[in-house]
Amino acid sequence: MIALAGHASALAQSALADHADSALLQRLRQRFPERLYLELTRCGRAHEEDWIAAALALGARHDLPLLASNDARFLEREDFEAHEARVCIQQGRVLADPKRPREYSPEQYLKSTRDMRALFADLPEVLDNSVELAKRCNLELHFGTYHLPAFPTPPGVTLEQHIRASSSTGLTQRLARHGAAGAHSEADYHARLHT
Repeated sequence: MIALAGHASALAQSALADHADSALLQRLRQRFPERLYLELTRCGRAHEEDWIAAALALGARHDLPLLASNDARFLEREDFEAHEARVCIQQGRVLADPKRPREYSPEQYLKSTRDMRALFADLPEVLDNSVELAKRCNLELHFGTYHLPAFPTPPGVTLEQHIRASSSTGLTQRLARHGAAGAHSEADYHARLHT
C-alpha cells in the first residue's frame, strides 16, 4: 500500500498551520515505510501553492519524495460544466446557487504528459517520481471471472433472500423517515410490473 499526502491531508493542514505534526508524520512513515509521498497538484484551488512550498521544505527536512498529480475528475476541460452539474445533483443543489461550495476547478481534466511537464516545469523531479510510483504499482486483471466479497447470511437464508429482505426493510425505513410510510408495498410493485 502507498500513501499520498496532498494539499487537503491532515499532514498538509498541519504543515500549513506552521506546526508540522511530527507525531503524525512519524505514524505515517511507520505505516508506510518507503511508501509515503507528498503529493503536489496545480489545479487552481486555494492553498495549493502554499502546500507546494511547505511540502518542498517538509520533503527536504524529512527525506520524503514528492510527486506530481492532477486529481483528474473528468476527461476534457470542456467536461467541467457537466461535472459541476453531476456534483450539484449529488448534493441536491443547483448550478446557479451562489452559496454552493466550489470544490472542483476546470483544471481537473485528464492532462497529457506535455501538459503536466509544462505545469511542473519548475519541478521536473516530481514528474519523475510520479513515473517511478506508477512503475511500483502493478495489477493483473482477469476478465470473465468475478471476485466478490463473501456476504454472511443468516442460517437457512440464501444471499438473494437476504438482499431482498434487507432492501425491503431499508426502503420501508427510508420512506418512513421522509413521511411516506406505507407508500410502497410488494403488491404495488408487482401490480406496476404487470400493467
